[in-house]
Amino acid sequence: LSLFFLSGVMDEGLDVKKLINDGRLDLKLFKQECSTLKNTLNTAWQHKRSKQSVWMNKSRLAVDQKTRQLQNLFYELEHLKESIQTCLGFRSLHEEINLIPEEEYASAVGTSEACNSEHQQTLDRLYWELEQRKKLL
Repeated sequence: LSLFFLSGVMDEGLDVKKLINDGRLDLKLFKQECSTLKNTLNTAWQHKRSKQSVWMNKSRLAVDQKTRQLQNLFYELEHLKESIQTCLGFRSLHEEINLIPEEEYASAVGTSEACNSEHQQTLDRLYWELEQRKKLL
């Protein structure tokens, strides 16, 4: 055996003196020590792999969760875009109703409702027109 190997064994805390018997290396004890060292290294390696595996699984779960959240946000964004397009494409039936001209409505009601919003003016006009039609029946 090389001195390099024996010095490495000594560095690992093994007692080389007990391996040497009558100036010769006791192969049986040497094999036992090597086997013990091998088992220790295997155990350490398995422990390290196990810790890495646990860390990797946690990391993978975190990435999967973020990916799922991102996919959900993209889905929600597409859904909102479709909803916006639906709303923008909506045409109310009141646009097709033949109402009296605005000038006649303003003179019939007698008030200038310029302070109200366009939406409120349209609602008021529709309700007034409905009342007028009910009176005709």
